[in-house]
Amino acid sequence: MAEHYESRSTMSQANDISEHRVVHKGEEWLRYWALVRYKVYANLRTEAARTYAGFLWWILDPLMSMIIYYLVFGLLFKRQIENFVQFLLIGIVLWRWFQTTVMSGAQSILKAKGLVRQVYLPKMVFPVVSMFVDTFKFLIIFSILMAFVFMTGFNSGIKLIALPLLLTTQALFITGITLVLASIIPFVPDIRMVLDSFMRLWFFMSGIFYDIRAFSDEAQALFRLNPMLLLIDWNRELLLYNRWPPFAEIGLIAGLSLILILLGSALISRHDYDYPKIAF
Repeated sequence: MAEHYESRSTMSQANDISEHRVVHKGEEWLRYWALVRYKVYANLRTEAARTYAGFLWWILDPLMSMIIYYLVFGLLFKRQIENFVQFLLIGIVLWRWFQTTVMSGAQSILKAKGLVRQVYLPKMVFPVVSMFVDTFKFLIIFSILMAFVFMTGFNSGIKLIALPLLLTTQALFITGITLVLASIIPFVPDIRMVLDSFMRLWFFMSGIFYDIRAFSDEAQALFRLNPMLLLIDWNRELLLYNRWPPFAEIGLIAGLSLILILLGSALISRHDYDYPKIAF
């Protein structure tokens, strides 16, 4: 009988310890989440304060890129694509979200090397903050794009409910790529140079200013291995031509993205205490 009560007491103590650890972990992540929110706000304010135009550059910079691409591919090369202005703007806005977020988030741990060596923070904080900052700026320009699309006579009606799904899927894909790169670049900084060149190639392979339906079936099959091309194309089909996106294929990209997120998170967590020791 005494052994029975002792066993129950031991199990109770173990349960109490386990619950205490869960509560402590939850409180710890709440503190870090508060830090993430503060850092996002502080980074946005700092970035806006660096120039005279302030936050207007978040609109002017992508707008100037859109104008340049339109002049080159819309007027100079005379791309024969229906609704080319809207076609081009959707592609550029979605691509810039991907490119700027991945490029800055991938280097976030490396760029925080001074802070990393001085105080302990979960290294996951740095790419998460970077992604939130760039996504906030994307949402501003995307809202303007949507207003322009609607004002020029395009309305997807009830099918517009698929838009948050497409944006969420792209956000997952961006997060997965960013976390994997952010976990590796502190160990191999030269990846940044390769990444810059690869992003330029990826840009031209993503159908920003051309429609892959003009190519042969074999070429289309090859292009469709690119998740960014698919996401951009599905957004165009929805917003300009009132067509539902293929939900099964969206699920495949979301599944791939979740695998990348888990991999990147695991790598960052595994090397959490190694990053401050790297010579950078």
